[in-house]
Amino acid sequence: SIPRLLLAWIGREVKIKKEREIQLGKSLAGFMGDLGMTTQSGGKNGNITRLRDQMKRTFSAKIAIMDNPDVVSSFEASDWRNEGFNLVDRSQIWWDPTSPTQSNLFESHIQLSERFYDELVNNPVPVDMRALRALRASPSSLDLYCFLTYRAFNLKRTTTVPWEALKMQFGSEIANDRKFRWQFREALKSVMVVYPEARADLSDTGLILQPSRTSVPRRVEK
Repeated sequence: SIPRLLLAWIGREVKIKKEREIQLGKSLAGFMGDLGMTTQSGGKNGNITRLRDQMKRTFSAKIAIMDNPDVVSSFEASDWRNEGFNLVDRSQIWWDPTSPTQSNLFESHIQLSERFYDELVNNPVPVDMRALRALRASPSSLDLYCFLTYRAFNLKRTTTVPWEALKMQFGSEIANDRKFRWQFREALKSVMVVYPEARADLSDTGLILQPSRTSVPRRVEK
């Protein structure tokens, strides 16, 4: 859940401030609260340790985009394209994990890569951070909420996403189809609580989507 919350938070900050360098704040507790982590616990299994570890991994991550990876992997085609880019060019975290509420003299910050920043600015899909905080205990619910939000931005007619496609995207590690369908139904129930405007129903064939209001209302430019 933590990387999903971090990326959504970054997207919000970019949308508001239009800057590649993002200030994370002087207080670890303040930043955790903004992600919906209202309590701070230390130790090996504490949420402070998990957050710091996931921040390191996320801020060091690289996105790789490949055209037709399934075809290429089967050696049935010789033409393919691959490109990659870092999420973050530079990060400096000054927080003291033993004193999460203490403010530091220097403010922790990250600088996004130019490519990642451009993607966020040019292709934004707003999500509601309140909804993400409410769903933070379930990675599958977070993914489904973002999926429905994205589809609401460009869906023009009723469409059905087959169960096979849903499993490929949301549950490829779950071998049992019945178990996947049960987990997906539970995730959808949770998402509908925070995004009741989503017109999504399950059937024997898959997920039926109808044009819906976006999770974050569109702003009409005057």
